[in-house]
Amino acid sequence: MLLPAPTYLPSRRANTIQVMKMAQAFTRLGQEVHLTVPNPQRRPPVDWEVLARHYGVQERFSITWLPAHPRLRSYDYAWQVLRLARRENVPWIFTRHPQAAAFASLQGIPTVLEVHDLPQGRVGPLWFRLFLRGRGARALVTITRALRDALPLEGWPHPVLVLPDGVDLERYAGLPAPEAARATLGLPPRFTAGYTGHLYAGRGVELLLSLAARLPEMTFLLAGGNPEDVARLKAQAAGLDNLIFTGFIPNAELPRYQAACDVLLMPYQ
Repeated sequence: MLLPAPTYLPSRRANTIQVMKMAQAFTRLGQEVHLTVPNPQRRPPVDWEVLARHYGVQERFSITWLPAHPRLRSYDYAWQVLRLARRENVPWIFTRHPQAAAFASLQGIPTVLEVHDLPQGRVGPLWFRLFLRGRGARALVTITRALRDALPLEGWPHPVLVLPDGVDLERYAGLPAPEAARATLGLPPRFTAGYTGHLYAGRGVELLLSLAARLPEMTFLLAGGNPEDVARLKAQAAGLDNLIFTGFIPNAELPRYQAACDVLLMPYQ
């Protein structure tokens, strides 16, 4: 199977974590996975060991880096994916990349499109319709029932599967108790509420700052975020000594930080 990634690897974007985990899951199910990656800067391919450590994956699979010009908004990457699929005679494609899904579907290559949001912008709905109309379209996957119900699917004859994002449960086996995990990470020995993920607008992090101001006896651990978002929130939280910002944490290390928390918060808006 061909699995086109939507973003260069390695990246701090959550979609790349999900794609790498999906490739690992398909490999474990016996699929021969061929992951493709856009390479707009024409950089040398990244070593597998670097990617495995960054994303916390163990199962190895094939990765091909395809040229993509930044100004072409990944249309050329989608075309490269189609050419590779034809050349390798892949039996099917699974992707979150709407342009690649549309190209493949229109050419009759069996394709499953995974959807995480409604089609966006001026051309997003067009690519979605082109995928649906192509003779290669086989199924849609959405991550929530609400998204499935909101998609424009009039006349769509194929399955729509609701499959929420999964989790590697084995990574959470044998973790230390919160007190021991806090000691290992050098965190204060008191009740800790944690958040892991990006810190950009819409994640509800401002609510955590408000809670930290109201609950000075608790530690609030915020693991993740780009440097500019961390700096912005630190400025907003000036004077709060019970807030800890770690900045970016490789996905492979997140379970240790989550284990250090007595409660995990998801204040998404």
